[in-house]
Amino acid sequence: IKRMALTEFRTQGRGGVGVSGMATQENDFTEYMIIGSTKDYLLLFTNKGRVFWLKVYEIPQSSRTSKGRSIVNLLDLEKDEKILTAIPVADFDDRQLIMSTANGQIKKTALEAYSNARKRLGIIAIVLGEGDSLIDVKLTDGESDVILTSQKGLSIRFKEEEARSMGRVSRGVRGMSLAEGDQVISMNIV
Repeated sequence: IKRMALTEFRTQGRGGVGVSGMATQENDFTEYMIIGSTKDYLLLFTNKGRVFWLKVYEIPQSSRTSKGRSIVNLLDLEKDEKILTAIPVADFDDRQLIMSTANGQIKKTALEAYSNARKRLGIIAIVLGEGDSLIDVKLTDGESDVILTSQKGLSIRFKEEEARSMGRVSRGVRGMSLAEGDQVISMNIV
């Protein structure tokens, strides 16, 4: 993870080659590039159902070509825990977070419920069942449609308002019924 000034990048002319945005090690790649203010919060959700938050200014600033710093130096992640989603938030208003798990559970919670996350240790974002994992988290206005897609090619679309809002420490509701051996692989807000 690293923070850079937006002025590190410039407008590219026609036929331009582009510039490197980040140096990486072998078998590594850039997963997110988020534009935000240094005063914003960055909510970091993990596959284990936890959420951490950092102020953007707390992320080490680096040059465009540097590798950045390992995220485990900033957060107390478990051995097999990884960051799934990074959501920049200027303030904790009345918007909603909607979450989906691999076993088809969804949960909608007010963004305000995550305003007091512990920086280093994180807090529970969703209670997961045995063998389940969080696959995605999206920030919504509460009036969109949700599409869940399974590994075997099935999908379901429903209005977000059909899922009632729940507290932070809850399991959620069934978003999609799955066949044996199938799992949800993506969630999109439309």
